Amino acid sequence: MYPPVLLLSLAFFLSGISGLVYETMWSRYLGLFVGHTAYAQASVLILFLGGVALGALWVAKRAEVIRRPLVVYAAVELAVGVGGILFHDL
Repeated sequence: MYPPVLLLSLAFFLSGISGLVYETMWSRYLGLFVGHTAYAQASVLILFLGGVALGALWVAKRAEVIRRPLVVYAAVELAVGVGGILFHDL
C-alpha cells in the first residue's frame, strides 16, 4: 500500500495537470469566440487566478469549521471536472 502522503501528492499533481488542460481548452474556445488568442488567454488567466483567490479566501474564513478538508477538496475537484466535461456542450 502506498503512503498517504504519496497519494495526496499524486492527487495534487493530477489536479494541477487537469487545471492546465482546462485552462488551455477554455482559452482555445474563448479565442474562437473573441477572435484573438492573446485576449482569450489573458481573460482565462485572470478568471482562473481570480477563482483561485476567491476560493482561498472562502476556505481561509471557514478553515476551522471544515471537519474533513479532503472531502471538501474532492467535491470541489469533482465539480470542476464535471464542469469541464460539460463545457463543450454549452
